[in-house]
Amino acid sequence: MSSTGEQPAPTAVDAAGPADVTAPDDVEPLVPAFLVGQTSCVLVKIGQVVLRLVDRRLAPLGLRLRHYSLLSTVIEQGPLSQQDLVVRLRIDKATMVSCIDLLEGAGLVERHRTDTDRKRYAIVPTDRGRAVAAEADALLHALDAEVLADLDAAEHAALHTAIETLNAGPALPAAYDRTRE
Repeated sequence: MSSTGEQPAPTAVDAAGPADVTAPDDVEPLVPAFLVGQTSCVLVKIGQVVLRLVDRRLAPLGLRLRHYSLLSTVIEQGPLSQQDLVVRLRIDKATMVSCIDLLEGAGLVERHRTDTDRKRYAIVPTDRGRAVAAEADALLHALDAEVLADLDAAEHAALHTAIETLNAGPALPAAYDRTRE
């Protein structure tokens, strides 16, 4: 407080806050308490928040999560057709084409005609694409540590196991696929 009893005007640093400061204990939760009992509501909100954080973290590389997912898939699983990628990543065809166009324009993937069907293209990562994906991996590992900082190691492992179960189990993927029919 100044000698006149007034609070000084906040500076730009005060308004933004230092990047490495832990949030105060009185932070408003992402979901109001009356909705916390609805697990799906909490998952949706956390998903929205994490998606925004992931996209922001990947932005300096010219990527969003959908681009990173596509690039990582062709790196890990080898050249795949656009149709194979649509099915594996559950991305609609128009979005897939725009993602591939962006990645190709950035020199991260190339379209190669397949030997078996001249109308089909295989999406192949470039060396630059592999390097950018490695940078993205590092950025996302750091983000995981930040996002999950409120969990101890056992809670983190339990959450990861539960998410893997939901991802690979038959119920959630089948329910989602029914919405796309």
